[in-house]
Amino acid sequence: MSIKVGLVGLPNVGKTSFFNSLTGSSAKAENFPFCTIDPNKSYFHANDTRILKLCEVDNPKNVVYPIIEVYDIAGLIKGASNNEGLGNQFLSHIKEVDIIINVIRFFENNKITHVNNVINPVDDLETINIELRLKDLETINNRKNKISKQSKSGNETLKKEIDILTKFEEALNKNIDIRDITADNCSEDELNILKELQLLSQKPVIYIGNISENQIDLNNTNKPIIDEKINTFLKETNISKNDIIFIPVEIGTLINELTEEEKKENVNYVNLWNEMLNILSNTIFKKLNIITFYTSGEDEVRGWNVKNGVTAKTAAGVIHSDFEKHFIKVEVCKFEEYYSAKKNNINPHFTTFGKDYIIQDGDVVYFKVNA
Repeated sequence: MSIKVGLVGLPNVGKTSFFNSLTGSSAKAENFPFCTIDPNKSYFHANDTRILKLCEVDNPKNVVYPIIEVYDIAGLIKGASNNEGLGNQFLSHIKEVDIIINVIRFFENNKITHVNNVINPVDDLETINIELRLKDLETINNRKNKISKQSKSGNETLKKEIDILTKFEEALNKNIDIRDITADNCSEDELNILKELQLLSQKPVIYIGNISENQIDLNNTNKPIIDEKINTFLKETNISKNDIIFIPVEIGTLINELTEEEKKENVNYVNLWNEMLNILSNTIFKKLNIITFYTSGEDEVRGWNVKNGVTAKTAAGVIHSDFEKHFIKVEVCKFEEYYSAKKNNINPHFTTFGKDYIIQDGDVVYFKVNA
């Protein structure tokens, strides 16, 4: 399944540099605001250690990692919702993605200007959040204006929609993101309206804390050396520690420029970067409630992404529509059992299930279909 990620942040926070390091691209990352106009688009392979282990025991001719599509959206500034800095145009690009990655600058570098001339991660976060909420308020007001006259005719469905829109509007005016409302119980009608509106503050979000190399604890991935800025940020924001990943983007930039031989000489940095990307991939999947199942053998090892809770028959259709149409059964072996058996030169034991079997994260599967 397609996964679209949108990178957002203020200008010059390292967003495009992160995009380049993540995808191996070479998008412009200049030291001035709005270097990016149209979104840069590329892909990165989801880091998956299970695929590496399957390759170890099956020695396949081909390897295919799950793909994540990445959009580098131009930097936002205060007033973006009122078209400051061409912001309204950029905000519209966020509607296209499934999940937002908000890149926040913690690093100090006098050679790289900050749009506000001061490094304040708390203020930067609030600037982005406010602009997303203001854009959502505009979307809601436009919808209310469109149906308000019709609702006066006595249409009960439209009256109910006005009430629901007003509820969301009041929350946004209290600086409450829509995702925090949907975390509670929402009615089916409310969820249907939200699905249609595609509000920006409704989208799941992950935060990248762009720190300096000397701020990372090399012995403990994703555990930064706590300084005043990081400490203040963690105390003054309501962000869960599971939702923020501290990454020295400059290391990714360095690795992106190394030859394969040079990477061997800098293996500690390469391993650190890969582990951070592994954390990022896992966090994206968890936020979107996505799991990975595998097909594995001498010809190919491949990871497939599906929504958590799908049946075997639906999962078969992710591989090919004919597999779903002509589904007979699925043979399943848990990853740990498959890897252990292969490692010990034992044939893995597969259990047979029907179309209603719920695919589990890490399942190694063989689908049986009518020819």
